[in-house]
Amino acid sequence: MPPAAQAPSALDIAVTSAEPQRAEAHARATPTPPRIGRALLIGWAASIVAVAIVVGALVFGLASLRPVSAVTGARQVASLDEPITDLPTGESMSILTQATTVYRYHGLVIAFFDDGVLDVTQACILVGSESSSSGDEGIRFTMGCAAGPFPATASREVELDSPGELRADFPVGTALQFVWDGTAVAVFAADPPAPTSAPA
Repeated sequence: MPPAAQAPSALDIAVTSAEPQRAEAHARATPTPPRIGRALLIGWAASIVAVAIVVGALVFGLASLRPVSAVTGARQVASLDEPITDLPTGESMSILTQATTVYRYHGLVIAFFDDGVLDVTQACILVGSESSSSGDEGIRFTMGCAAGPFPATASREVELDSPGELRADFPVGTALQFVWDGTAVAVFAADPPAPTSAPA
């Protein structure tokens, strides 16, 4: 005859009933990874789109920037590197005594001034006719000063009252540019614009 099954003791019942409680407490104590909220996902996607738009606009802006030649149609015609010592005289020319170097070019005088002479902080270049048919009062100067990395530059056109020596080499309307390169004056010329035909 098989032995009769023993009834569970009070201790067994207490242990058995405590196990689910411990398992539940353990499950509560174990941290679950946080869920990525929908709002966070939308914000992340929006930031990616915003960055893409900014980068695209920047690339488009740089690509559509049309380069323009700094000296359109100009050619270098001379380099003045031999200063003169016999300065022109006259009241208008007295400023030349303060110049660092003075050059002659086809009836023009070109003078370079160090910082603080014509401008408080920058070097400058001065261009004018050596003489005028109307006397000392008819002499006009063109001046340009350096600005940061850009050198001192002065420009002027050949006019009817320009020195004959200048008009012999350049037709009236020619634009001349004088650029100080640190040791000499580079001279550039651009031909006068072609006359436009009158509309029919």
